[in-house]
Amino acid sequence: MQGQNLDVCRRILGFASRLKPKTSYDCLILLFIIVYAIVFSFISILKHQAFQTTAWDLGIYEQVIWSTANGRFLWYTVELPMNPSGSFFGIHFAPILLLLLPIYWIFQATETLLILQSVFIALGALPLYLIVKDEMNEKSALAFACIYLLYPPLHGMNLFDFHVQAFLPFFFLSAFYYFKRQKWTLYFVYIILALMTIEFVPFIVMLMGLYGLWTYRKDLIRIRETSFAKAFRNRRFLASILTIVIAIAWFIMARSVLFYYNPSPRPHSNWKEFGDPLYDLPGLLISIITNPLRTIQIMLTPLNEKIFYVVGLFGPVGFISFFSPPSLLIGSPWFLASLISNFPSYYKPVGYQYVGFIIPFIFVSAFYGSKRLIKAMHVLQDKKGIKKSRVLNAITLNKLFLGMMLLSSIFLAFLASTVTLPQVTYHDRILENVIKLIPSNTSVLTQNDIFPHLSRRLFGYIGNNPVGNFSNTNFDYILVDTTSNWYIGGGDFTLLPLQTFVPKVLKNGEYGLITAVDGIWLLKKDFHGTPTFPVEKGIFGEFYDTANSTGKTVFESVFLDTEWNWAWQVPFPTTENQSWSATFNSYLYVPTGGAYQFGVSVNGICKLYIDDKLVLDLTGPGFQSTKKIVLREGIHSMEIKYIKAINYLGTLKVSWKTPFKESFETISYENLLWNSTSRGE
Repeated sequence: MQGQNLDVCRRILGFASRLKPKTSYDCLILLFIIVYAIVFSFISILKHQAFQTTAWDLGIYEQVIWSTANGRFLWYTVELPMNPSGSFFGIHFAPILLLLLPIYWIFQATETLLILQSVFIALGALPLYLIVKDEMNEKSALAFACIYLLYPPLHGMNLFDFHVQAFLPFFFLSAFYYFKRQKWTLYFVYIILALMTIEFVPFIVMLMGLYGLWTYRKDLIRIRETSFAKAFRNRRFLASILTIVIAIAWFIMARSVLFYYNPSPRPHSNWKEFGDPLYDLPGLLISIITNPLRTIQIMLTPLNEKIFYVVGLFGPVGFISFFSPPSLLIGSPWFLASLISNFPSYYKPVGYQYVGFIIPFIFVSAFYGSKRLIKAMHVLQDKKGIKKSRVLNAITLNKLFLGMMLLSSIFLAFLASTVTLPQVTYHDRILENVIKLIPSNTSVLTQNDIFPHLSRRLFGYIGNNPVGNFSNTNFDYILVDTTSNWYIGGGDFTLLPLQTFVPKVLKNGEYGLITAVDGIWLLKKDFHGTPTFPVEKGIFGEFYDTANSTGKTVFESVFLDTEWNWAWQVPFPTTENQSWSATFNSYLYVPTGGAYQFGVSVNGICKLYIDDKLVLDLTGPGFQSTKKIVLREGIHSMEIKYIKAINYLGTLKVSWKTPFKESFETISYENLLWNSTSRGE
């Protein structure tokens, strides 16, 4: 039974009969696809674990898919104010998400989406390989498929969260392959899959139908001289016409669904010079046609970024795509839409998902452009009566493809030089532990980079959000990372700036602090208990509104090192006085016995104690001092007393120089155990 199901899956994919790994080239392309999928799945997951993914759109898509898998159809809350229905179909018509449900229902994890994305992007090399293999040879096919897998814009799309546009290269290349082979059932399967991806796709599918008519133009001319009715008996002609009809019908249906779930959509501002192409398409087209000079001006503004966009897309394939205009024009709807947009993400060649609309046609046109270029060279050679030279004889598609591979590798190497592999820090692991403190059935307000880790719930909201005002919403929890730019960011465009909202609700007592570690704050509605700290390493700090570390603490937190800067902000919103104090306690792990030199740099008043003995006592603006003491290997208590007086900015750094080291360094969490449990007592 299982074998029968697998056979059905192969037949649905349609590639089983064409790709039987009998040759070394077939085996190699499968190997390269698998390697690509594994490598980019690994990097994508690593980025997620390092909190380098965001709500737009990994968090949004997972909330939509998770809620559907758990009984709330296409529900999401991030953009509720602009989409009161809460249905994702009120923003984008992307029924392809429903086809992912069976896999996600079994493996309900963010990693599932990231792996699926990498796998489908990698699979785009398969129909491309078969297109070239059918018309050339396996060696050329393998080389060209490798160019696809090396293509930098493809990598940028792959590593930016999760987006439905990532499925388009595989769907469109498969549709193109089956159109060429005149396998109409499979052709329409992939056309429908492409249409299910997002509501803009019908424009591209219409052009694909027109491309089909273009390839049939010579037959149409002959048929017109006899009987036009003969055209309708030709399946390629009928398939092209049907493609156009389906695209128009799908566009009408998509608009109807969008307006059904969201009758008053928020107008886009990404094409503000022309109007909104989704809700005011006639106005956009009229503006483009009637204002050609204005259109050209917008397409060239900003000129340097638009040039870089074109170079980034076509440079890795040697600009050869332009030698095959008909196939390249299939992707022209999005290419035009991106060039006339005022939204920079649309015309970035690397780093965003929008290139998924045009990547398949860049590669199809690059292949056919290569063939045309070689053919033109040989025709010119024959017309001029030039004797075949070694140079012209050496110009073959294989070598041309290898040249493209070299270009792609150069572009890729240039980009890779500015990119580092994501590193999952101790701070990231702490943040994951804090997230585990939040019950799954509660509502949470958080920030853009944390939301993907909280998206498997029905009610999640994002501050510093330009498309949603949640100021009147009662959140059960608020989770922020005050060290992240997503917390600090904001400005006039945000409707709920976290940097002002969080201090406000803390000061008025609406929320209490459950935990605070290294700038990570978890707040709970009406909480008045004692904070807990899900971390073993670090140094524990207690803050007072008095200058002598007495009275009730106003803030407690664990920090991961011994360097602080309160020059332009208070340690915690409830710290009211300009003069305050703090006490820091930890157990210092000394890895080897010997002479240790401690240093303190302070803007205020500081006393450093090791094993209850005063080591340094400093007062002053930016005052520094050091002292050497002998410590045995093992655990030693450490206490830092600090007073921030009115006339001092409020900075403090405690460092040490260990034996066999030449310089001072901040004491980090690796040598700090903040409580007795951490010591194993």
